[in-house]
Amino acid sequence: MQQSVDLANAIAKKIGQDKVTLVLLEGAGHDIEPFLLLNGTIHCGGQFDNPKNMNKVFSFLNKYLK
Repeated sequence: MQQSVDLANAIAKKIGQDKVTLVLLEGAGHDIEPFLLLNGTIHCGGQFDNPKNMNKVFSFLNKYLK
């Protein structure tokens, strides 16, 4: 998880915090990473594909791609 936080912070310093969204999935084990949404690109692990999390993804994409 810390690597995801560090990556999001490093990217935010370069392009601005308003362009980076990091969503940490509580209760995810070591083999399941949080997902990082960066300007419409999704980097994810396996736990995120449930309706609640997918709605977060679609909201993000709608915001930046419409």
